[in-house]
Amino acid sequence: MKSNTFHTAFFIAWRYFFSKKKHHIINIISIISTIGIMVTSAALVIVLSVFNGMEDLVVRSFNQFNPDIKITAVEGKSFALDSFPVKKLETMPEIASVQEVVSDLSLIINEDRQMLAYLKGVNTSYPQTCGMKQLLFDGEFTLQDEEVFFAVPGAIVAGILQLNLNGFDLLKFYYPKRNKSNFATPSEAFNLECLQPSGVFLTNTEYDEKYIFVPIAFARELCDYEDEVTSIELFLKSKKKLSLTQKKVENIVGSAYKVQNQFQQEELLFKTIKSEKLVIFIILGNISWHLSKAKKKEA
Repeated sequence: MKSNTFHTAFFIAWRYFFSKKKHHIINIISIISTIGIMVTSAALVIVLSVFNGMEDLVVRSFNQFNPDIKITAVEGKSFALDSFPVKKLETMPEIASVQEVVSDLSLIINEDRQMLAYLKGVNTSYPQTCGMKQLLFDGEFTLQDEEVFFAVPGAIVAGILQLNLNGFDLLKFYYPKRNKSNFATPSEAFNLECLQPSGVFLTNTEYDEKYIFVPIAFARELCDYEDEVTSIELFLKSKKKLSLTQKKVENIVGSAYKVQNQFQQEELLFKTIKSEKLVIFIILGNISWHLSKAKKKEA
């Protein structure tokens, strides 16, 4: 029954478009309206497909750098580990690794070139845990060799500082002393530490121009931290129950800490992408609706 109805409707449409009429302008308008609806519908599908592809690319790029769950203090930029339930998180069956991170903005100088970039102090196990070695662009992702510390900057950071991994470049890191209020003498107002670069990472995101990985012991010494961290990063065994795991973590750490998944860590970016998709859908959908409405009137 449905097949007969379809053939009947198709037959009527065929006869309507191609039968001879006294008013040829109606045929022309019908064809133009039909083409307009087809073009706008195709444009809607193509544009939304492009945006979906872009969103997937952005998600993959940022998710390679961001942890599954990130914990930070609601107030202040650092917190002490002696009052934080690290062991409870480590015993959760859903969590594969708990990583301590010390991150802050520092002035970095290489000869006559300088820039501001974020240190990301991590343990030596961090690159293997988060898969950062897959993002290695040049050199080796080595943060520590016995008692020698190394730095791994982003590709744009390395370019601005014009680093030569095969040379003897020594990066100088300056950070304001926490208990120093007199900046009249720069040598006394800033902590100064030096590191040699061992490699360069590339994520094709803004992180390439913002971050440089260093050992967490180095970051703590530079920033005058003892056992404090700026964040705790959690890597899960499976992301299938991410929301449930996030709620469990929130219950364990309490309201004094902010718990964010990968999308919440880049909330503004993903909201912008979704807003752009919605606007494009509304515009093209509105055009298609008006064309179809005009076609009905002429019929």
